[in-house]
Amino acid sequence: MTDIPINLACEDILSEAVLKKMIQHSQRPFLIGHCFHKNGYGYLKKNLCGFNNAAKGMAYLVLTDLDKSECPLAIINEWLKSQPKHPNLLFRVAVKEVESW
Repeated sequence: MTDIPINLACEDILSEAVLKKMIQHSQRPFLIGHCFHKNGYGYLKKNLCGFNNAAKGMAYLVLTDLDKSECPLAIINEWLKSQPKHPNLLFRVAVKEVESW
């Protein structure tokens, strides 16, 4: 089975560790490329449209927390700014903060 290249984008080092563990336990042969993160969700929000565009060439898995937002769909719609989500962009919102896991 051929490895599936994927880049990660998350809020911090803890979220990166969670994503890597999830991928490690998946049934798919992922090959992790780069992991993009800064301190908090602001970096992700600012760059999500860029990750979505980059997903045309390689899969991206993006993880953020729900924090104080109403629901995950509200975050997805707000952050993508009416841009259609590329199928290779896996944008996931943790309902509970990753730190609580």
